[in-house]
Amino acid sequence: MASPSTNRKLKLGIVGLGVGASEILPAMEQIPEFELVAAADVNTRVLETFRQRYGAKTYDSIEKLCADPDVEAVWVSTPNKFHAAHSIIAANAGKHVVVEKPMAISLGEAERIIEAANKNKTKLLCGHTQSFGPHIRTMRKIIRSGELGRLCALRRPFHGQHDLT
Repeated sequence: MASPSTNRKLKLGIVGLGVGASEILPAMEQIPEFELVAAADVNTRVLETFRQRYGAKTYDSIEKLCADPDVEAVWVSTPNKFHAAHSIIAANAGKHVVVEKPMAISLGEAERIIEAANKNKTKLLCGHTQSFGPHIRTMRKIIRSGELGRLCALRRPFHGQHDLT
């Protein structure tokens, strides 16, 4: 029996529509559990392109994006030097946060992000993750189905390492 939350979509806003966003947005489009509802950027041209493509709201600041009650989580895809400030703004607004790598440019900034998430009881996911990529989602679906039996171990070679087995 499916859980009641199976059909629920996470209403996601993204801040920063540059290189990082251009790499993650195609994957986000394929994830049925995500609904892109808003974006924020300082470039009005990319905001207009985003609005037309996704039919989502657009804002010229993270503060305005975070004031949107429809946004439940914020994907921080701005330049690295803004990751901490933008993650803290989102957490303080009660939004869950996914922040691309690096999480921050200093240990102190990283600690302030964690403090903001803890204080506001928001979820925080940091760093580059492939967990939403089609290859990982397909693997997850196969594992959960049990069609190959129970998962006992999983091994992934480190970047650049070749598996000789």
